[in-house]
Amino acid sequence: MALIEKDLRHNFEFYSNNEALKRKADELFEKLDVGNRLLQNKKDFLINLLVNLKFALAQNRPLIIQKNKQWYAERPRDYYPDHQTYAVVRSLLDELVRQGYLEIKPHITKRVTTGYTPKPSLISFINSVDESEVINLRPSNFIILRTVNSSGDKIDTSYNDTTLTRAMKRDMEKYSDVRERHRISIKNIPAELYYEHADSIKMYSQRIPTNLAGGNFTIPLRKTYLVRIFNTNFNKEGRFYRGVECNMPKAVRKYFHIDGHSTVELDYSGLHIGMLYNLRRKKLSKDPYAAEPNITPEKRKIYKHISLICINSGSINEAYKAIRKDLIDSNLRQYLPDTTLTNSVLKVYFDNFIKRNRVIEQDMFTKKCHLLMNLDSNIANKILLHFAERDILVLCVHDSFIIDRRYEGELKRVMRREYKNIMGFYPVIA
Repeated sequence: MALIEKDLRHNFEFYSNNEALKRKADELFEKLDVGNRLLQNKKDFLINLLVNLKFALAQNRPLIIQKNKQWYAERPRDYYPDHQTYAVVRSLLDELVRQGYLEIKPHITKRVTTGYTPKPSLISFINSVDESEVINLRPSNFIILRTVNSSGDKIDTSYNDTTLTRAMKRDMEKYSDVRERHRISIKNIPAELYYEHADSIKMYSQRIPTNLAGGNFTIPLRKTYLVRIFNTNFNKEGRFYRGVECNMPKAVRKYFHIDGHSTVELDYSGLHIGMLYNLRRKKLSKDPYAAEPNITPEKRKIYKHISLICINSGSINEAYKAIRKDLIDSNLRQYLPDTTLTNSVLKVYFDNFIKRNRVIEQDMFTKKCHLLMNLDSNIANKILLHFAERDILVLCVHDSFIIDRRYEGELKRVMRREYKNIMGFYPVIA
């Protein structure tokens, strides 16, 4: 069965405390026969569903919701809202379909999922959703551990708390308190850029101005939270995800404002390559990606992609396959004189990179990305905490940090200090 081309995946963390919406949800709930168990969870899911359908309807997309019992069973309960259970979701969806409020459009991606579109009888209930009052529920657990199951899928898994995980949770609670106290908005974004990324912006906006052409305007963004996601154990990965900043392109983030103040975004230059040098007690003092004379920006980007994929892969053949896909998907292939992307063609670029970076030749095809992401996430955590102690909000996109422009100098100093504390060398900051 073909996939739905334009889909919107259900977000169980959407909610609203709007009284008008709650009254409409209660009115609808009274019409449904969903038994007499877990009634509050079912009411909460109904509100969550109406909010999701509001966004799906605005984007003219079906809403994709998991209906596979195992999918729910595999997810630890302390990671998710109480209404995110198979019993709650299935009973409510089936009853809404039975009574003619929802229409089903089958959809399959590895697991059983279903696409839903509202019928006219549900529209008045959906229209009671006020986007300006939609919230993201605060996570009950900010530290998530993932493993790979027998099917090769990454799944969230339970773990026993340790001194380390308890400390990380305290850090995330403190940082999340700061996120809740500050306002993020998009101001004066060019209309053409807004329309290019309208779907992403609408998913996080509380209100969209009716006229974006000329003049001043502000798009307030909904409060979101970061979580740290680890892979297999707490020494692998641990980067920050799920915040609004993680789901907007850099071109849009340029127009972010915090509490009405313009922002600046700083990031570490050549981060993972520099880390590999530092782990071998060497300082990276050149551009590692300038592997050809008079290199163009596009060629430099190709070397960057190739090198990082080779570090992240377990073998050269695995790397070649991933590089081919990456260069095609990113439209970088067009900048190569030979666009066939055969192994022999790709080997030339890999060899050029190694000639310029002999120090880290032994780090290729080692999957060291997991270690490097763990290191950079620990550095990021220190940076976020430094400013949280002063009630200053910093947004984080992996190795990139967004802050009120008034604190740019301090952010740069803290980024340098925290990197050196862990890696032993000063970084390059762009």
